[in-house]
Amino acid sequence: MSKPVFFFQQNLARFLLAVSGIAVCFTIGCARSESPNPVAQGESKIAVSPTQAIRRHEITDPITSKNLMGIWLGSATLDEAKFRSKLDNLTSDQQQLALAKATSFLSTVMSVEYKRDGTLVNDLELISIDGQVLRDGSTGSWKVVESKDDGLVIETQETLSDGSVATGHSYLKFFANGSRFVAAVPVCDDLLGCDAMLVFDRQKLPDASLAEGDSNTQNK
Repeated sequence: MSKPVFFFQQNLARFLLAVSGIAVCFTIGCARSESPNPVAQGESKIAVSPTQAIRRHEITDPITSKNLMGIWLGSATLDEAKFRSKLDNLTSDQQQLALAKATSFLSTVMSVEYKRDGTLVNDLELISIDGQVLRDGSTGSWKVVESKDDGLVIETQETLSDGSVATGHSYLKFFANGSRFVAAVPVCDDLLGCDAMLVFDRQKLPDASLAEGDSNTQNK
């Protein structure tokens, strides 16, 4: 991956820890205050927060470590009304930069696999505020340190791109009867107070036996 501006490689490594540990600062687009250069030539659009959809499906069964095992696909969200309210107090130039940062944050897509043996693998992709597609990943380990009625506190240890090992703790709140969890993400000042979070949905994989049976049928 070519070296991007705003120290994005370092920020990606920190964010990858935040995704499985959700415990360190998300600083995409906040390392410098340079001239605004919004994503997609100024077409900055803020998605409506799925908070209502999340709250519509409360937990009915106890959450355990088994609920976390598997592959999860996540994306970033903000509360649109709260973000628009913050924009009202900014100058035109400040609004443009804040929109670029929010759009970059909202472009985040990440997959995380929590394996049965206690290891994890994650992969992240986002678009920087200068329009570059950035991708990075890490591997590590995970364990549940506390179970709550609606979520899990987990500890993660991850090997970052510079070879260092980082430890993090995070609270994952589950919804949709265990098939979705959310985690708050610390962000830069422009996005503070806007309910910045990552929403992860469990990915259903095809049944191996069914897939094998279909293959055998096709080969006859």
